[in-house]
Amino acid sequence: MRNRNWVIAALPLVMLASACNLGASAAAGDPAAAFAKGDLPGAESAIQAALDAAPNNRDLLLLGGRIALEQGDYERAKARFAKLMDLQPPVPLARVLLAKAQLLSAGGQAALLTMKDAPLDSGEAYAVVAAADLALGKGSEGVAVMEKGLAAFPASPDLLAMKGEVALAVGDIAAAKQAADKAHAAAPQHIDGLLLGAHIALAERRTDDAAKILDSVLKLRPDNVAALISLASIKHDHGDTKTAEAMFAHAADRFDGRSAFARYYLAQMAFDAGDLVRAEKLVHGIDRSAVPQTELLNGLIAAKRNQPQQAIASLGYYLSHGQEDARARLVLAGMQAQIDDKAAAWSTLAPLASAANAGPAVLRLAAALSADLGRPEAAALRDRAAAAAQGDPDASQMAEADKAMQNADWRKADAIYARVLAHPPQGGSGVIALNNAALAKLELGDLPGAQTLARRALAAAPGDPIVSDTLGWILFRQSGPSSEAVTLVKAALAAQPSNAEIRRHAMTISRALQGAH
Repeated sequence: MRNRNWVIAALPLVMLASACNLGASAAAGDPAAAFAKGDLPGAESAIQAALDAAPNNRDLLLLGGRIALEQGDYERAKARFAKLMDLQPPVPLARVLLAKAQLLSAGGQAALLTMKDAPLDSGEAYAVVAAADLALGKGSEGVAVMEKGLAAFPASPDLLAMKGEVALAVGDIAAAKQAADKAHAAAPQHIDGLLLGAHIALAERRTDDAAKILDSVLKLRPDNVAALISLASIKHDHGDTKTAEAMFAHAADRFDGRSAFARYYLAQMAFDAGDLVRAEKLVHGIDRSAVPQTELLNGLIAAKRNQPQQAIASLGYYLSHGQEDARARLVLAGMQAQIDDKAAAWSTLAPLASAANAGPAVLRLAAALSADLGRPEAAALRDRAAAAAQGDPDASQMAEADKAMQNADWRKADAIYARVLAHPPQGGSGVIALNNAALAKLELGDLPGAQTLARRALAAAPGDPIVSDTLGWILFRQSGPSSEAVTLVKAALAAQPSNAEIRRHAMTISRALQGAH
């Protein structure tokens, strides 16, 4: 139904890495000019030469630390900022920037230790402490620090961009837009503010707008890893795999810790192309706690190599740590069935088999497992598998409609689904068409029409969490947090807790309920 694309997976929740005011004197000369143009390698080369001649120059160390910070060379950045703190008198800003480098390399705890007892006398200082709290999972503390900072520095682009990302993470697009507008007014070329605008556009499926914003970021900072990965993901989703691969490769070559995501996407592309050796080489050494998808790819590679135990370990870890992926479930169930653990295989596959959009491979395996286990669903699954094997006469139109939805062309999607639904629905594809047609109607403002279609979808697939979420969200948009809307979205969230869209809907409805009381 609502397919998850690469670019959504690439989006970070809270950014605090890119936007730096130059703050250097004319003595910095060429390094400052190169930095201002976004030529970070040239700026680094020039600053190193200048520091060789004047190793304790405060302005040069400050600019050099910022250059290293934006390059993602956090160890070099930390060394330069630490040296500034050791000079007498110390440079107060160096502590904030050191904490920022620590946050981006070592995590929130190191940053908070550096900022302990430090005066929060700038928006940047508040942003570092707030981001460190958020990174440590202390959401309420982080938000409180952010709001306190905004009260003191209401035009801080660092804090405004953070507020927008936090709002976007919980599905409050209106608040995210308000923060983005303020951040842009305060600093039109602030990198994190621009990235926020791109993230909002992506959340609203305006991929062309997002691409334009990301292009503007890369004009300012050609090596910005977040922009490179997001724009490469858009290129990939639009079928331009050659450009996407080049951009991922460029991002993977950066010092930035987020370059691990670029390596992962390169590995995924190699795997998709059948190059297991390159995929395995690229994914080797990526920290699975930083990039959970690493275990997904490890498992898929092991399965391709017919190594069931290794595949089961990797895919089981991935799914048991809050991740969700249909391919992971299907392959894991297949490996479990291969070692004759059919009960575990059924448990793994059941959520996919119960979905209205279950594919032929899922249904074939589910039918075989349920028959072997003597389950009551066996006959129905056998019939569904047989129907799926006949092919879907609407497949080309459904693919065209899906592409229209990805591009937020709701009128085109609505017209295609109307044609598909003009004849009797074809099994699971009928439910998909009803569900997605309801979404198109919702986006076009036809709430009654959307509800009618969503109810038809739910009647055809009462246990499908995507369909439950769709109807619950439509009801919420119509009448607020009614008991039916709450029940439907709550059930969808329980079935798919890692689904980002369902989580956003649930959090939006939860906020509305809190406001009503």
